[in-house]
Amino acid sequence: MLFYCILIALFKIFFSEQNCKEGLNNCAKCNPITKFCVKCEKDIYTPDREGGCENSKKCVLGVNHCIECSEDEKFCRKCDEGYFPDENGGCSITDNCEISYKGECLKCKENYILVGKQNSYSYIIGEIKLCKPYSSDDLKNCKIINVEKGKCDVCEDGYYLGENDKKCTKIEYCSISSFGICQRCNNANYLDKKQNKCFLEKDNFINCKISNDGTKCDECKDDFYFDDEGKCVFSNYCSKGETNKCDKCKDGYYLTQSGGVCTTEEKCDSGRKDIGVCTLCTDEFCIDFKDGKCKSNKENNDLQNCRVADGKCSQCKYGFYLSQEDKKCCKSSNCLKSENGICNQCINGYFLTLDKKCTSVQHCIYIDDYYKCKECDNNFYYDKESQKCKTAEGNFKGCKYGYASKNCERCKDNFYLNKKNNLCYSNQENNEF
Repeated sequence: MLFYCILIALFKIFFSEQNCKEGLNNCAKCNPITKFCVKCEKDIYTPDREGGCENSKKCVLGVNHCIECSEDEKFCRKCDEGYFPDENGGCSITDNCEISYKGECLKCKENYILVGKQNSYSYIIGEIKLCKPYSSDDLKNCKIINVEKGKCDVCEDGYYLGENDKKCTKIEYCSISSFGICQRCNNANYLDKKQNKCFLEKDNFINCKISNDGTKCDECKDDFYFDDEGKCVFSNYCSKGETNKCDKCKDGYYLTQSGGVCTTEEKCDSGRKDIGVCTLCTDEFCIDFKDGKCKSNKENNDLQNCRVADGKCSQCKYGFYLSQEDKKCCKSSNCLKSENGICNQCINGYFLTLDKKCTSVQHCIYIDDYYKCKECDNNFYYDKESQKCKTAEGNFKGCKYGYASKNCERCKDNFYLNKKNNLCYSNQENNEF
């Protein structure tokens, strides 16, 4: 039985159809008798039982210019400077790489592209990229090629990958892109993320950086912030928050109480967005135009509600008026003198009401926010036609206001209106309605 097995083995050796050829299957030298490979072309290969060579799984650092092996030691990942990983798992010299680092090619020369490669053992060579020539315009400006499909997977910066044709097209006006997607446009354009294109700034997109859907600006450019109207305005002192508005200031600056502006004045109510200067202080503080500081009334000679220039009030806050004689701010226009913001004397032709405001209507004791008479003095009613206080007599006795040519519309306190004859009667009188 043993003899029979030996005969079969000898028969396979001498009469095998195995055809070992030098130069094939990584074999450098064949045994002419056994027809098996006895020497492989590179050290990382050893003769196999089929007459060829197999990977020895012995990638050795420092051997064959290799400086980093794969985890399974089947191939070299990185080579010495000037050498690059080849398709056989070793290192070889190539003239196609333009920029490399520690044996890894980072950029190929013109007309060559950096691609991943699949070897005959059907495993991917890790992160290794090889320089391969390309002749098709379909791969122009491509950064990573899908070797199996022969199509581009990732474009170079500044180009986007066509969804259907898989070609790289330049993103016009784009300054920064990643994986074919524009991340930032140049200074005069904003990015429409929906279309992945850059558009010229205009209308509501002035100083805009990004629009998510192309209908409105969603993020302003650096040092620009949304105002109340949703427009991007400049401010060099803000620290952009989650709202993309100026809701936080840089160190040393304060947010105005009305919001949207950063100034060096803690007591500032509002100011200019472009230069961060306070234009109006909070109550009980006045702005001194000489140094732009918010100072208390005492520091400004009791010039309450004033904007101060050279120690004098030059302009009053909104809702206040500059009295003509003492040059202080009061709550009434046409005021001659005031004290602590309250008018106590009007200019000629105007009369002081009980609520310390000035009106041109004689005998008027109260006026509204629009300086129209609300109520006349006793024994007078307000005529809406002439806009004057007239004597309340005859049909207008006890009347508060109405039309002289018609009738009374409303009676004074302690009077009621008879709707049948439109006359005012005292509450003490007994008359039918």
